[in-house]
Amino acid sequence: MYKELKSTLKLESEDLAHGLDRRRFLGGVGGLTIGGLSLDSLAPNRLAGALPALAAKGRATAGGTATAGDRRAEAAYKIRVDAAETERRLGIPDHPTNGDEDRYATHIGNFTKTLPHNELGEADPAAYKALREALATGDFKAIDAVQKGGRVGYQDPTGGFAFSLYGPDPAAIAAVAPPPIASPEYATQLAEMYWMALLRDVPFSDYETSLLVRQACEDLSRLSGNPGPRDPKTGKVTPQTLFRARYPGATDGPVVSQFLMRRFRYDGIPIDPKISTSQPGVDYLTSVSEWLEAQNGFPKTSPAPEQRDPTLRYIRNGRDLAALAGQDQIYSLYFRALLVLGGIPGMKTSASNPYLQCNRQVAFTSFGVAHLAELLGGVQVAHQAFYIKWNVHRYLRPEAGAGLTHFRKTGRRDYPIHDDLLKSPALDLVFEANRKKNRDRLQLDQGSYLLSQAASFGCPTHPSFVSVHATIAGACITLLKAWYDESLPFPDPVQPNADGTELIPYTPGKDGPPLTIGGELNKLCGNITFGRNILGVHYRADSEEGNRVGEECMLRALAERKPTFPMPFTSFDLTRFDGRKAAI
Repeated sequence: MYKELKSTLKLESEDLAHGLDRRRFLGGVGGLTIGGLSLDSLAPNRLAGALPALAAKGRATAGGTATAGDRRAEAAYKIRVDAAETERRLGIPDHPTNGDEDRYATHIGNFTKTLPHNELGEADPAAYKALREALATGDFKAIDAVQKGGRVGYQDPTGGFAFSLYGPDPAAIAAVAPPPIASPEYATQLAEMYWMALLRDVPFSDYETSLLVRQACEDLSRLSGNPGPRDPKTGKVTPQTLFRARYPGATDGPVVSQFLMRRFRYDGIPIDPKISTSQPGVDYLTSVSEWLEAQNGFPKTSPAPEQRDPTLRYIRNGRDLAALAGQDQIYSLYFRALLVLGGIPGMKTSASNPYLQCNRQVAFTSFGVAHLAELLGGVQVAHQAFYIKWNVHRYLRPEAGAGLTHFRKTGRRDYPIHDDLLKSPALDLVFEANRKKNRDRLQLDQGSYLLSQAASFGCPTHPSFVSVHATIAGACITLLKAWYDESLPFPDPVQPNADGTELIPYTPGKDGPPLTIGGELNKLCGNITFGRNILGVHYRADSEEGNRVGEECMLRALAERKPTFPMPFTSFDLTRFDGRKAAI
């Protein structure tokens, strides 16, 4: 039996090494046989019959009968095969794009950072063609051979080709295509990015009285694209909804989630969640020469080190939120949320938790903290995002879109930027703000319409859509909402003072509406997701669609896990980001 199975798996490995494509592999391959097994047996619906037959053959040869161990092995095997069959039936969907990659010969609507560029930041066509062809094959060496414009390389273009043994395949969830660069929707999301940059240093506590915030709200309210949540009564963007997520509870109360304000313990170490943040007013990629250097991937010298604020602070403005979203460890903030929830007296898990009705059993490896901690990092949602990024859309980053806007406004090129953006008052404000930054930091008396970056390097070296942070946030927040009672009030809520040095009470009813566990989890999702936007590296489309993809990944992963639970269990119940109820 072992030799027959080994031969089959060896052939599978060799076939994959020679480029067996994803669609053929997922669909099964027929016609070839080895060791008495058809290669069809490698497809989940055939494997179910093959291995039990081999196992029975082995027992018969030994003259034995099925043992408890055999029955356990068969049950475990069936659960795995059923999960694989379910995913196979769901299949790999089509992944429609916005058409910009084929619409513009210069690929101005696509991600080209680290390729060679001309003086306007347009990528070398031959280099982009080589990249596209290499990605189409998935060939690791071909991708590595694509010409570089500087010293920096790409981040993991082959990551989306990885196969997953848990949850959906990286190609299995399609994202709604991001807006084309000539559309009013694109104009709106880039206008929001400019306002985020202008308002980085305004304390959230001052939003209601800030004239600049009011100007941003008026501008975004007039735009026809998606600027985020609006006031349900007036239909306008307000200081209370500005730069927030459109999820239940995410616009209630303070901007910053209680999960980022709450003190917690890590292995018995008390943690006060003040963060190391950046100096106010210091931004990067505000001059054309510096911006172009970043598009090429920088020369041998590194970008200037970022200037840090010597004072640790509670998150009190956009710059602080961007700093957190730029220095987290991807899953770390959701593990922190787990620790915060575990430290709240009387915190309850979801009513569906089977241990709630037990007299002498308590949860741990099943439906307990160990189980939850395992699941938080167990679904490969980053691979989902990277498949969409590199193998489907290759969407331009905001810093590149602002480059198009700069050269259009200065008359160098007639790029197809919609008038909704060109008429925004944000552009003149950005031009003068960048002039001041260039004087102070570079001793250069030159303004620009470029999008200032809170990090010296600007955006990462992988495409914009969808955001990895947003995808992981969507998955992890979905899991936490499935695990805990969302309806419970968040106890003893607080908010930062204007300079972030102290926390002051937030009184529901007096200062605003009550805050719930579910609403603050949704707010945490929005904080980290849109913190990346305030950093300057993602659009709202990247964020909201990334959250949705992550949510879908986790829902499918939880459905896959459900048959593995040996105790009575009915369903995971939660509220989705769009407000619909979900039961798994």
